[in-house]
Amino acid sequence: MSDQTSSNQPEPAAAPPPQGSKASRWVKKVVGAVLILVFGLIVLAKIITFGGLPGCDSKIAKDRLSTNNIKNQVNASHYTEIKTLNKTDDEITCAANLALKAGGTLELDYKLIREGDGSQLIITRFERKP
Repeated sequence: MSDQTSSNQPEPAAAPPPQGSKASRWVKKVVGAVLILVFGLIVLAKIITFGGLPGCDSKIAKDRLSTNNIKNQVNASHYTEIKTLNKTDDEITCAANLALKAGGTLELDYKLIREGDGSQLIITRFERKP
C-alpha cells in the first residue's frame, strides 16, 4: 500500500523562474521611461522644425558651403566663426570666416532662403584676407 500512496502524490511544481530584485525592476522601469521621453522629444523637435530653414551653422549649410568652396577651388581648413545676422521665416542672413590652408582667411556673407519645400544657399559677399 505504501506504493499506492507514493504514486498518487502529485509531482512537485517547478519553481518559478527567479525574478530580479525590486531595485532592478525599478531601474528597468526608469530607464524605459527615460528612453520613451527622449524618443518623444526627438519626434516633437522634428515636427516643430519640419519645413524650417536650416541654421547658419547647420550641417546642411556647411555642406553647401563646402560644395561651393570646392567648385570655386577654395582650399579652406575650417570655420573660425559662423554667426546669424538676421532671421525671418523665409530668409536667414549669415556671416562666416574660414581659415585657408595656404594662410589667411575668407570672409563670407550668405543667405539661406526658402525655396518650395526646401532651401537654397546664396553667397552675397566673399573677401579673402591675408
